[in-house]
Amino acid sequence: MSMNYAFCFSLFLLILVGINIYFFYTLNTVQKQGKSFNIPSLKSDAPPGVFKEIYQYLNYLPSPYKQRNSKFTYIQKNLMQSFNSTNVMDPVNVLANVLTWASDELLFPHKNGMAGKILRAMRTSQIVLVDNAPKGTQLKMMVLLEGKQKLYFKPKRYQLGDIINGNIYAGFDRHNSEVFAYYLAMVLNFTWITPSVIRRIHINNDILPVATEGLKKTMVKNESGSMCIYGKCYYCKVNETVCPDSRGEIEGAAILYLDKQFKIYKSPWRRSYTSRKMEWEKDNNFCKKIISTYSSKRLLNLIDVAIFDFLIQNGDRHRYEVYKDRILLLDNGKGLGNPNVDELDILAPLYQCCMLSSSTWQHLEMLSGGSLTETVKLLSAFQDEKLATEDHYKAVERRLLKVYATVQYCIGKYSSAKVSSMKLYSRAIDVGNELTLPDGLLELSTKMMISQFHPLCQIFNEISQDHLIQRDCLNMSRIRIPNSIKAHMLFYYNFYIPTSARVCNEHNGSRLGPVANRQCLPII
Repeated sequence: MSMNYAFCFSLFLLILVGINIYFFYTLNTVQKQGKSFNIPSLKSDAPPGVFKEIYQYLNYLPSPYKQRNSKFTYIQKNLMQSFNSTNVMDPVNVLANVLTWASDELLFPHKNGMAGKILRAMRTSQIVLVDNAPKGTQLKMMVLLEGKQKLYFKPKRYQLGDIINGNIYAGFDRHNSEVFAYYLAMVLNFTWITPSVIRRIHINNDILPVATEGLKKTMVKNESGSMCIYGKCYYCKVNETVCPDSRGEIEGAAILYLDKQFKIYKSPWRRSYTSRKMEWEKDNNFCKKIISTYSSKRLLNLIDVAIFDFLIQNGDRHRYEVYKDRILLLDNGKGLGNPNVDELDILAPLYQCCMLSSSTWQHLEMLSGGSLTETVKLLSAFQDEKLATEDHYKAVERRLLKVYATVQYCIGKYSSAKVSSMKLYSRAIDVGNELTLPDGLLELSTKMMISQFHPLCQIFNEISQDHLIQRDCLNMSRIRIPNSIKAHMLFYYNFYIPTSARVCNEHNGSRLGPVANRQCLPII
């Protein structure tokens, strides 16, 4: 008899626990769990806890992050007008004032159709000189146009469908990555990048007649009798040439050359390019060690660059160039290597510092639901360019969701109450009329809480009136708030529920007083 009683009581407890789990995971009636993402294998010295938490937030992203944002429609329309180059003036005149374009706000004009005109001029202007561009590790040439403007020309090394295996910086530069990066940056509103466009140059008509003697010395004939180029650079080899196609053309990325004096700095998040791990790869508190070394503006700029690099999977930004106190997005050829891999550690500046400018976040939010890559396709179509396979476009969208999840991770880690501003400082300090949050959620008065968060009633109205959600509940047997609910409250109500929050009935005598007569349960 006692055995049957024990069995029935155990079964009852299991059912009760199951009902509670189901209840709390279905409180969020608006957002359901989306597709589950597998956590990639992690290196032994990587911070797996961070990655796992980011993936947890990824699996519970609110649905608006996966839907189109109507606010972007106007911006997309303006971008298309700027890149539409159907009515182009003389290309020589378009590029005539290239050296005077840079201002404190942008490197090049891109409104009122200027972006498309610049690209068309770069594609069609007559070439008067071609030489080696010896600086750097990759083969590239310096091209002088008839208006005395200069272009870097990075030749094609791979087919669009080729997948580069190995480490994140493996392989030759991808010429299409340079051009894709330019369009992507413009859609992201990261305007400190040089225009880049696909151009095809005929080896006999465009290069040989105007090639310098130095370039000719780095040219050899292949088995079919075509002239091929191995160039002059750190890794250039005579047996690794670039040869023309069946039409006698070499395809490549034409990148507008900036004849400016840049300041060059080593990136604090650079890689060692050996088996040795850098400090940032081993210490997730690395940002705290360098935060006093850099201004807030520079750190925010580095984080913007990290987001950009993560989307294209460029893990080769070991240094960066600065002009007018802005980081330039130069040398983007190591992107678009493998659409099946997302190296999350490229986002280390974001998840270690947990800072993000409000303008960047507001723009990122508008690019949800496929708008980002759709716009890249639309803009590149004006130049009849196919820049990547569909797998790469899908990969960029997948990585954008991971950027959203990383931001949610930062909010969860540092308890930022003013979510809408997205100024996520390392100690969760907000500005304006909000209070400082050194170690937890903002302590709101009962009156302010009810007036500001009254919509919470519809979410929590089925919780017993004898319970409330307590920030610092120490009773470890109480049930934690599911991540799905936390994400919902964060997105829809700008309200942060800390990790330690639990459903508890032991705090009815708190400073907020009894809650039996309240219409809405307070959350503190």
